[in-house]
Amino acid sequence: MRTAEPLRSGDTVERAREILGNSAASALPVLDADGRVLGFLKAADIDGSGSSNITELMHGDFITAGPLDSITDIEKKLSVPVHVVVVDDLGLYLGLIEEPDLKRKT
Repeated sequence: MRTAEPLRSGDTVERAREILGNSAASALPVLDADGRVLGFLKAADIDGSGSSNITELMHGDFITAGPLDSITDIEKKLSVPVHVVVVDDLGLYLGLIEEPDLKRKT
């Protein structure tokens, strides 16, 4: 699991570019004020975007996993390679799993 710095719903596209530029992740979760995941934003979503509002560009459909879910459990949830947001029992963001992370499973 990656501990990518999340975006906040009030962040700008410019802030998203800055965080993605300093991250190995290709997408970042977007959190509300309480730390719950609203969606995620991929780097490709902001390339050439005229919008400054990340909540207009984010994907609201995402897969979640718990901190104790195994890679095998997570793979069963996936039909295509996507980003999996890891949340606790309250829905608070813990981390992000991307396709390369699944390929590194042992």
